[in-house]
Amino acid sequence: MGDSRGRWEGNTLVVDATNFKPENWLDAAGHFHSNKLHVNERYTRTADKTMRYEATIEDPEMFQRPWTIRRELVLHSEPKFQLIEHECERDTRGVYRTRRSF
Repeated sequence: MGDSRGRWEGNTLVVDATNFKPENWLDAAGHFHSNKLHVNERYTRTADKTMRYEATIEDPEMFQRPWTIRRELVLHSEPKFQLIEHECERDTRGVYRTRRSF
């Protein structure tokens, strides 16, 4: 999908992703992006069971200006929640897709 590089800024993990293939989608809704897409993600632990996630999306060919999403993530330790593994695989056209493993 792209090349990701991570680094720590204090207690925040910062992940910069570039070099995305334009034939892949930006998100699960099927929004397109160009090869100039740059995603900057920030993960900051805010308490024992909470984390702030921020992602800034820049793509000068698709968007007029960068935009940012923010979410508070909560760790649920109840048994009704299960993490699902996702694998990224390349199809016969060389396009990467995400596949769930159960």
